[in-house]
Amino acid sequence: PLVPEIHFTDFKIANQSVSIQTDGSPLKKHINQTGLITLDHTQSDFTFEFVALNYTSPENNSYRYKLEGYDNDWLNAGKNRFATYTNIPAGEYIFKVTGSNNDNIWNENGRSIQLTILPPPWKTKWAYMLYLIVIGLVVMGFYFIIVNRIEQQSLLRIERHEREKTELVNQLKLRFFTNISHEFRTPLTLISSPLSKLINKPETNLAERKYLYSTMHTNVIRLLRLLKQLMDFRKLENNQMSLKVQSGNLSEFIQEISKGFHDFSMNKSIELKYEGDSRSNSIQWFDYNIVDSVIFNLLSNAIKFSNENSVINIKTKIQNGEAIIEVIDHGKGIPADKIDKVFDRFYSDNSGQDIITGTGIGLSFSKNLIGLHKGEISVSSSPGIETCFKVLIPTDKEAYESWERNDSSHEIEMPKVIVGDVLKEYSSEIDPLKSRRKEIHILVVEDNVELRKFLKNNLIGFKVIEANNGEEALVCANKFVPDLVISDVMMPKMDGVKFCTALKSNFITSHIPVILLTAKTANEHKIEGMDSGADAYIEKPFDMEVLEAQIWNLIKQRDRLRKRFSNQFEVKPVEMVSNAIDELFFQKAENIVLENIANQSFSVEDFGASLNMSRSQLFRKFKAITDCTPSDYIRAERIKEAKKLLDEGQNNVNEIGSKTGFNSASHFIATFKKYTGYTPREYSLRQ
Repeated sequence: PLVPEIHFTDFKIANQSVSIQTDGSPLKKHINQTGLITLDHTQSDFTFEFVALNYTSPENNSYRYKLEGYDNDWLNAGKNRFATYTNIPAGEYIFKVTGSNNDNIWNENGRSIQLTILPPPWKTKWAYMLYLIVIGLVVMGFYFIIVNRIEQQSLLRIERHEREKTELVNQLKLRFFTNISHEFRTPLTLISSPLSKLINKPETNLAERKYLYSTMHTNVIRLLRLLKQLMDFRKLENNQMSLKVQSGNLSEFIQEISKGFHDFSMNKSIELKYEGDSRSNSIQWFDYNIVDSVIFNLLSNAIKFSNENSVINIKTKIQNGEAIIEVIDHGKGIPADKIDKVFDRFYSDNSGQDIITGTGIGLSFSKNLIGLHKGEISVSSSPGIETCFKVLIPTDKEAYESWERNDSSHEIEMPKVIVGDVLKEYSSEIDPLKSRRKEIHILVVEDNVELRKFLKNNLIGFKVIEANNGEEALVCANKFVPDLVISDVMMPKMDGVKFCTALKSNFITSHIPVILLTAKTANEHKIEGMDSGADAYIEKPFDMEVLEAQIWNLIKQRDRLRKRFSNQFEVKPVEMVSNAIDELFFQKAENIVLENIANQSFSVEDFGASLNMSRSQLFRKFKAITDCTPSDYIRAERIKEAKKLLDEGQNNVNEIGSKTGFNSASHFIATFKKYTGYTPREYSLRQ
């Protein structure tokens, strides 16, 4: 019945007994007297040896043990008196052991020893703190690097944005100066050209002189107005422009301005409808110059972008001390994504194929003027349906400070624009047209109505076809196949360069000479025009006599080539052309005729169908280049082939006539003699 005592007899590390005399030993006392053992991370393999004190039959003692914190249950050791553990993780443990005697009486209290295994240096708390500090420093380093990079990128982005903004402003200014030069050159042309005609032709009749004087006077006023607008724009930009309101009838004033646009609108078949305030005797306070400039700009734009045969409504309403002015047109309109930009300085819409000519300051200038007038200007648009510019300005005297009012009663000069119907009077006295000019069709392509009319009225005797832009001109060129084209460069929808390129790329129209009129004088623009296939490049302002001399020069060049072909039928048309498209056309035409050389039923209609051209287009094409008809060309090719066969001497006359598409020997002989001056037999004998 004696309960055995448990004693520790030995402690081993890596199967080596640990002695208290060993350097660095974890034991300071004998293992049986030790209550705590501390091991480092290299001593995680250890063995405990123990014994139960029972002297009756010690070989029958039994043992069990447990490493609390590592083992979940007691481990039965049987008769073994040791417990071995390997690779035990760092931590706090209690090793417990109990035993029984030979009669299986267990010591329930057993024996225990506390065990601490230290972690490796890199897993200590200090190590983890160091790790946290290092990680924190690395994160902070990355943070500062990323922040610095973001700042650098932000600075670069700002710099790039500023550079792009500067470039955009430069481009806008360049476009502004290009457009303003175009705006100047058109009226200058309409001044210099009539003046040159008056100087060189003093015998000009009265009606024509009245027309020329009227044209010059109108364009002088246009130039003065444009210069005034530029100077006022500069003053406004530098805050040097002051407001001076004066009493007057605003409705009558705006109606008078709209009358000045009568001829301009009639040239485009546009009707101007004015709806003024019914209180005609009411007095309003407003700045005459500002209202004049704003309404002039709005009406100019409305007419410029309105469709032909449409209506422009001008409405004026006075209510509650405020004037509401509306200018409504029914033209192309303003897209929703562009409507917030129309009042930007230097802005003009160059998207797609549509080039809107103008200075790019009109609406911006108008908005600033209305702002100076203590008012507002807005726009609403439904593209293709209606566009409305709405102006609101105060009209009560009390709305303005004393220094902004002009209380003097002197009458302000109303804006006037030269109007009249001298064109009809002039047209009725045109001299009888010369017979040669009647045959020449000239297509004039110009978006400025007045300049287009001026060109038409000065190309006396020619059959002039008019077009407003490149798109219209292409349709006219394909329909009429003119002898010559005069085209402006800067136009809406399709400019002159693109039009010229399209014209010269088409089999039907590639032979037509083109004269480009332009305000762009830089060499790169001239090169661009010549690369498009233009035959001449004339700068605005131009002299009408120079233009007409250039027209006759191009026509005479064509005449010489046509006469050469008509006098020498063996000359190939491909040798007479000046561009690759015409060369390809005549190569194709020659191949088609040669393929059908023996076909007696091959007609002009078949010839045109093979070239994808109508009979009339084919006729004008051949007549313009060779001065002969398509049927003459086919016969000439048949005779050329017949001469080759006669030179070979392998066939008789009847066979050759049949092989070259003649339906009878007599027809062949007659045609051969007409072209060569010999009968086939005489030609053979000459060989």
